[in-house]
Amino acid sequence: MGWTAEDAEDFVVAYLGSNLAGQISTIATARSVTIPAPHTITKDDNTTIQVPHVLVKAGPVTYDWGPDDAPLKEGPVRDFAVEFTVTTAVRAQDTQQGLRQTLQRYEEALVDLMVADWTFGDNSVRITSNEADFTPEGTDDETKMRYQSMLLTALLRRHP
Repeated sequence: MGWTAEDAEDFVVAYLGSNLAGQISTIATARSVTIPAPHTITKDDNTTIQVPHVLVKAGPVTYDWGPDDAPLKEGPVRDFAVEFTVTTAVRAQDTQQGLRQTLQRYEEALVDLMVADWTFGDNSVRITSNEADFTPEGTDDETKMRYQSMLLTALLRRHP
């Protein structure tokens, strides 16, 4: 049957669990800034969020196949759209700049990991980043925290 979207999520979560904090630390040292390490890296969006939080979701990519594309359609390669959602928060009195810079550093770390090892440690995998988008800033009146998220999309291709 091959890989499923859940297999892709498990694979990416395990790789980030082993490598993202180190990449964040490398960037923080190089830039002489403080970047909080990820608190949770999960594929479960029902998890209680403690920030910085990285949520990984994957789904199969579907293509519009023409009548001449049957050999490609039946091929063993599996493509998955992977979404990395990074959420972070700051105290309400902190500047918005710190909120956005943390997300930008996480974007940099995720892309750096993809560029440095586009196999994510498995030679049958290729992962490439696409684009990042930032949500508007929100405020939680109960906790007096401001929060924002960044969504980075990528394509994960699995060869058997």
